[in-house]
Amino acid sequence: MKKFARFSFFVLGVGLSGTSLMPLQGVTKTLKDIVRSPIALPLELPEVIDENQAIFLPVADGQRVLTTLDPRLQKALQDFIKKQDNPIASVVVVEVKTGRILALAQGREPRKWGATVHTGLYPGFPAASIFKLVPTSAALQVVHIDPTSNLSANDGCSNVNPHGLWMYNFSPGKTDGMSLENAFAHSCNSFFAKLALQYVGMGLISQFADKFGWGHPIPADFYIPLSPIDLPLAGASNIQTVGRFAAGFGRVGLSPVHAAWFNLLIANKGQPQPLRITTSPNVILTSEIRSHTGLDEATSWKIRQIMHKTVVSGTARGVFHRKRYRKIMPFVGGKTGTLTSQELKAQVTWFAGLMPYENPEVIVSSVVVLDGDKWRIRGPDLAAEAFYQWLLLKNDEEPKLRLQSLSEPPRKGL
Repeated sequence: MKKFARFSFFVLGVGLSGTSLMPLQGVTKTLKDIVRSPIALPLELPEVIDENQAIFLPVADGQRVLTTLDPRLQKALQDFIKKQDNPIASVVVVEVKTGRILALAQGREPRKWGATVHTGLYPGFPAASIFKLVPTSAALQVVHIDPTSNLSANDGCSNVNPHGLWMYNFSPGKTDGMSLENAFAHSCNSFFAKLALQYVGMGLISQFADKFGWGHPIPADFYIPLSPIDLPLAGASNIQTVGRFAAGFGRVGLSPVHAAWFNLLIANKGQPQPLRITTSPNVILTSEIRSHTGLDEATSWKIRQIMHKTVVSGTARGVFHRKRYRKIMPFVGGKTGTLTSQELKAQVTWFAGLMPYENPEVIVSSVVVLDGDKWRIRGPDLAAEAFYQWLLLKNDEEPKLRLQSLSEPPRKGL
């Protein structure tokens, strides 16, 4: 892979490298005295050799701070990625209740493919169809579109035709159209192009992209590079430009950690909360929570229901229907994404979601880049394994827990 430096897909470098896993010794200052700013993560986190080891990160004056990473989950995901020939990949696992990062694993060393940050922080991956969460949220919260009601659709799902055929309604009797939930589950590009042009508009898309963290620092106790976004210019755009942007073909970057954060927003009843990778309360946040960032609780609930369709009948069904993951399929919600990166000259695949979708406990965000001409795993494969490993650990800690207890009856009145 070649190195790159296109202006809208910038990467913030960090200056930390190498960490020690030995216990803290001879500490003469408290963390309150030492830690005065968010932590800059190293390119490579300490490799977990022993599942019982504590994982530390370096901070000021040569001291270290204990992380929130679960060594068992971190090791399981490290090992899983290695067994798949170590592609360019990353997976983030976040605890919903606390915002704590339980795992942040990556594949090939960032230096080997030109990145200057940990793969989980790299903001140059194309957001692809993960961006469909933005117009979907706007359509639900502001336009009040019923996710189950059909809208007329045209021109297939794979392309946004330059002639704008997707803008026209079908003749009566030819079709019943498509619902928002089905278009989301099957990632129907022409549907979202029409949704943007006829119902939502670029103003709301821009507003909800802001809510989802584009253009602003993500609140966390560690530095997260800004994900770039180039909004279509009003005076230099046509219907195809806007339609393609809404469908996920725009110049929009995304890091796995950023994707995990806005899924945490959705999981937390629409209320934003910071991500944390340290156990110390003395590490300050990169940014305060902005008051206008949240979603309505009813909107977040509808989004989670729609995300579940992706797993049980949409683009992620093939992965979660496999024997290893079949038992967790009824509880997972998410969104897939696939797009070729112009910077990496390779196809990028995504999955970002939560479990259980009705009352989320854990967030998983994963990205995998095609290595050569053969896939070993894609983004949804890595995410499914992360959900599976998280549940194994949870059942080990709470032996009475069963899959059924992950579910709760859908809440009425939302």
